[in-house]
Amino acid sequence: MAQANWPQNTVKIIVPYPPGGGADSSPRILLDGLSKKWGQAVVIENRSGAGGNVGAEIAARAAGDGYTLFATPSPVLAVNQFIYKKLGFDPADFKPVVMMTEIPTAVSTHPSLGVNSIKELIAKAKAENIAYGSQGNGSTSHIAAAMFEAAAGVKLTHVPYRGSGPLVNDHVGGHIKLTFDNLASGIAQHESGKLKFIAIASEKRSPFLPDVPTVIEGGVPGFVAIVRFVLAAPPGTPDDIIAKINRDANELMATDDVKKRYAGIGAIPVGDTPKAMGNFIESERKLWSSVIKAANIPQVE
Repeated sequence: MAQANWPQNTVKIIVPYPPGGGADSSPRILLDGLSKKWGQAVVIENRSGAGGNVGAEIAARAAGDGYTLFATPSPVLAVNQFIYKKLGFDPADFKPVVMMTEIPTAVSTHPSLGVNSIKELIAKAKAENIAYGSQGNGSTSHIAAAMFEAAAGVKLTHVPYRGSGPLVNDHVGGHIKLTFDNLASGIAQHESGKLKFIAIASEKRSPFLPDVPTVIEGGVPGFVAIVRFVLAAPPGTPDDIIAKINRDANELMATDDVKKRYAGIGAIPVGDTPKAMGNFIESERKLWSSVIKAANIPQVE
């Protein structure tokens, strides 16, 4: 069995976005625990660009020996194939390992935008041009914004970034006054007053921010945009190694310490089996392909 002596070296987790935000935080919170369980260092390598495609291509080409893993928002594996005309990897080649966290989208504004609710945002967007920033083309923040435009009957100007880190920096600086990013990316800035979450895109209010209303409460029926952050492995990774990683990650996510640290970024641990993750990714592909078509999101190079 391959897992009998695995790992004997450092395990690398490729994240296709810069540090900061749920893509980086979800696996990073597990690093210490996994390292202790495995007796080897576990490190993150941030390889950003092209809406997650750069990191995904690097991970897909890595040896399937368990020493390279891929931690990503699910849309990189479920959505990018419908957004980009050409990918340097096949999302279906990745082997599912485990779902890490679930984080809702937050509609975040800079104080200078001067809106404090979804109703005010819609009214302002109908009266003047508002630009919003996203993590990149095809990212959850891009698609969530496109969904909002269609549902609310407004038109916004899209400014793509290379991940949540650079996006939040410009958002705090007032260069971008509106984002539809995952809650983890800007929760600290919201709590400090540098940014304002005017709504959360979930069916119910977040238990971590109970004073922030939902987009549905703001007058947009059925608007839900929740992203899951998942851990995958390159093609050819042995099933017994995947089973070990899955088991150890699930054990860690059930601990009070990890739950508390995830709560600090507004995330809920998910866990479950590799098969459950595979089923989830497939269901996301079916869902978002129709959403993208309905929202008329154009493909990009």
